[in-house]
Amino acid sequence: MRTFTHVLYALYAVYWLTGGLTDLVAIILDYIKRGDAAGTPYEDHFTWQIRTFCGGCCLAI
Repeated sequence: MRTFTHVLYALYAVYWLTGGLTDLVAIILDYIKRGDAAGTPYEDHFTWQIRTFCGGCCLAI
């Protein structure tokens, strides 16, 4: 889970640095793997990433 969480953070960082679709890939993976993270310290990271993505979408509109 730790490595996977780091990969998701990297995908979001690449999006902010270069644009593209890496944020969409990351949010899809967040939702797919969120259940696997339940009960682990990484559960909060997945929740935070999803909320941050959704908040960013609202600000962009």
